[in-house]
Amino acid sequence: MPVFDPAQLDPNSVAFKTWTNPAMRPLHECSCTERWRRADIGAANGHGNARSVARLQSAVACGGEVDGIRLLSPQTIDRIFEVQSNGIDLVIGIPLKFGVGYSLTPEGRVCAWGGAGGSTVIIDVDRRITFAYVMNKMAPAAAIAPALAERVSEIVKR
Repeated sequence: MPVFDPAQLDPNSVAFKTWTNPAMRPLHECSCTERWRRADIGAANGHGNARSVARLQSAVACGGEVDGIRLLSPQTIDRIFEVQSNGIDLVIGIPLKFGVGYSLTPEGRVCAWGGAGGSTVIIDVDRRITFAYVMNKMAPAAAIAPALAERVSEIVKR
């Protein structure tokens, strides 16, 4: 696997500015600290295992309810599938289609996203299925979710 070298990017590009921001400790070092876990970092420091991630995200697949408790309205779920952007991602350089809060697959009502280390959640609203994968070792893999979502969707269709 080739080594990623941000120095090879155009210094005026979004990718260069993203990858060369002020240095911080590697995420796998700081995310396991009590300070990180206690911080309120909106979309960045949720902690859970695959079961808890799938359970929480199943609200999307199940029409907004989990165990009879309404967490999302049907209108909110519909908004997830309103395309916000569709094209080459300026940071990671691959084609991605985004709705509100999730990446979207080319067809169907399937959405997905990933977290630090390669964690992934895939939600198929039409089939009412939620799949989550959480590993025990950090690795940079945010771009895995859309491709994995497409593959899981293909398998489920069989």
